[in-house]
Amino acid sequence: MSLEVVRGKPSNEPYERLVEALREVITLIVDERMAEKVGAVVEAEVARIQPPRRWATVAQAASFLGIGQAAVRARIKRGQLEARTLDGRIYIDMEAHDRRLDELLP
Repeated sequence: MSLEVVRGKPSNEPYERLVEALREVITLIVDERMAEKVGAVVEAEVARIQPPRRWATVAQAASFLGIGQAAVRARIKRGQLEARTLDGRIYIDMEAHDRRLDELLP
């Protein structure tokens, strides 16, 4: 008989060890799952906010600007976006776009 039982306090030591072991296992599982989910969200956000290259295709410019490809082509036609054609593909000068924004929005 243990000293705790004699004093009127039953020993909960095996139960407490089990609870602590379960707590550690659950924490590890949650940490792994959260790391996977957070990692994917962070990667997506970094990819979304990375500064564009100087020259972007119509699709890339549309994605970055949050508009459709037809709207990009319309802005090129109106002279609001500078673009060049190479081998039949249209490339937009994103640095020129940024400079134009800096001029318009002090």
